[in-house]
Amino acid sequence: MFNVNRIVRRSACAIAVPALLVAATPVGAEITHFQDAVEAETMSVSIREDGTGRVTARECQRCPKQVFKITPTTIFRKDGQQIAPADTALHNGEAGTVIYLLKNDEATQVNW
Repeated sequence: MFNVNRIVRRSACAIAVPALLVAATPVGAEITHFQDAVEAETMSVSIREDGTGRVTARECQRCPKQVFKITPTTIFRKDGQQIAPADTALHNGEAGTVIYLLKNDEATQVNW
């Protein structure tokens, strides 16, 4: 014998659950990018005593140089380990990645 209540409840759930999921999805949500990264074939870092400076990156030999600002909050890493700003000169000329803020070209991380 059919259990009508059970069939109605299952049908209602089959309709209601997808409808609720669609309703919970943010419509028109935009992703705002505030950082980007450059994977450079070569990088050169110069830092002043006050912790400011610049990193010059080139994605290929014929590509234009890109210059990013270094601040005292910029993080430097070699093989995943954080290194001191004073040790960055040892890695000039090596390949690496610069993660920077789009609004002002400030380097947040420099990774070798």
